[in-house]
Amino acid sequence: MRFVLVGRDWWAKGGPLVFETLVELRARGIDAVLDVIGATPPREHIADFVTVHGVLDKSLPNEMATFEAVMRRSHFLFQPSLESYGFAFCEASAYGLPSLCLRIGGVPVREGVNGHALPYGSGPEGFLNRIETYLENPKSYEALRRSARKEYEDRLNWDAWGRRVDAILAERGR
Repeated sequence: MRFVLVGRDWWAKGGPLVFETLVELRARGIDAVLDVIGATPPREHIADFVTVHGVLDKSLPNEMATFEAVMRRSHFLFQPSLESYGFAFCEASAYGLPSLCLRIGGVPVREGVNGHALPYGSGPEGFLNRIETYLENPKSYEALRRSARKEYEDRLNWDAWGRRVDAILAERGR
């Protein structure tokens, strides 16, 4: 099972919790691997199942190809960060990639629609339970992937945002 974390700050993006969860998955016999884009984990979070890609410049074709390959082969964007939004979640949905995160502020992850936002303070066990549910039922995982992509098409892109703003302004007579 493949996971990806995207962001510049390993600690702020929840890297230690991701690492701890993957260690537990591996202890349970699940071949869990992590791709990290942007951040550099500390030495204690580097392992043979962690691939660090560094900062990728998506304006360069070869780096965009790396980004796309990682997003397409991953099973979850796993980013239990403490940010109140995050474009990485929108971008993951564009790839049909469900997200695992914490329910913080306005994170654009709707429960069971484009991933799972667990309560603040959740530890590895909460994430393990979600992941194992999908391992036991691959059809529900495929449905979540399709739903994540639909969420992007309907709500998490700039055109959808523009239509919503336009509708709000029209409602208010502006």
